[in-house]
Amino acid sequence: MRNVVYVFLVMLLSFTLVACQSSDETSTKQEEAKKEEKLNKKIDVSENLEFDQFDIEFKNAKAYEKDGKLLLDLKFDWRNKGLPDGSTLFVATLFEVIQNDKELEEINDHWNPEGDRSLQNDVFLNNAAGGLSPVKLTYELDNKEDKVELIFTPTTETEDSQVITIELN
Repeated sequence: MRNVVYVFLVMLLSFTLVACQSSDETSTKQEEAKKEEKLNKKIDVSENLEFDQFDIEFKNAKAYEKDGKLLLDLKFDWRNKGLPDGSTLFVATLFEVIQNDKELEEINDHWNPEGDRSLQNDVFLNNAAGGLSPVKLTYELDNKEDKVELIFTPTTETEDSQVITIELN
């Protein structure tokens, strides 16, 4: 009778250990799947910023992963309200993209006055007085959780900066 009880206890312990181990494996697999989940999120921003010389009409943003990098596409239009005919966005405003108190890098170098000045560069594209010009910029994110702040500071130095916040979660 004692042997039967011992065999029963050993079997019970074995089943308990196997059940605990498979539970740990399941939770570990779920955590790994969460980490491997790729970022791919379209974010409707739909905010307008009004300044004396120009307006920003924000459309959307898209956060995604490509080639192992976390990227953020920004799409907006800028309206030339009071700048001379043929002015550029670069002349109208300073623009910072901040995440975790760190300025993010525009991966296509479009804000660099010594960089690409072709028709693909929306920052240096001439905009007629009263005209509406589309802008698409891509920034490399620091992470996929923390918010991103877009700071527009008019170059006239007579107006304050305005901020658009994008939540990635």
